[in-house]
Amino acid sequence: MLVMFLCLSTSTTTASVHAGHKLLTDHHIYVIKGHFYVIYDSLKEKDRHLVAKTASMIEELHKDKNKHDLLDMQEQVEARLVLGAIQHIRAALKGKYPDLYPPNILDIWEGIGKDVRVEKQDSKWKLIYEDSTEKKEKKKGHKEEPKKERSIDDSWIKR
Repeated sequence: MLVMFLCLSTSTTTASVHAGHKLLTDHHIYVIKGHFYVIYDSLKEKDRHLVAKTASMIEELHKDKNKHDLLDMQEQVEARLVLGAIQHIRAALKGKYPDLYPPNILDIWEGIGKDVRVEKQDSKWKLIYEDSTEKKEKKKGHKEEPKKERSIDDSWIKR
């Protein structure tokens, strides 16, 4: 899995966010966003704001056609937060936290990251989770439910 996380280059975008010499693909961005979302509830309000703002920044850089290297941006706290998340993800994949993360944690974070969006309300950034299966049901004409801000339980581990 570690090799897959570091080397997967199936992104179809022209985005160019790098961590050193490694290109961050769509897959990497989803994993980072999913990781951020999982820790989101345990953070203080000001830290939640920073994590959500960082998720927004990495999405914007990923969409930009210019090359952005996070190592060159380390004076920005958001870049350091992403680099720290990458180190934590690598450590988890190497088995450093076996009691904390299941073996398929990469798939879990990626699945969550695909369903997380960033929203700015009244100068505060938030991470919002919208289950993609719920999105599909809404398109079919099902009753719309209110947005969920980190309100899922631990059942996501069993995905």
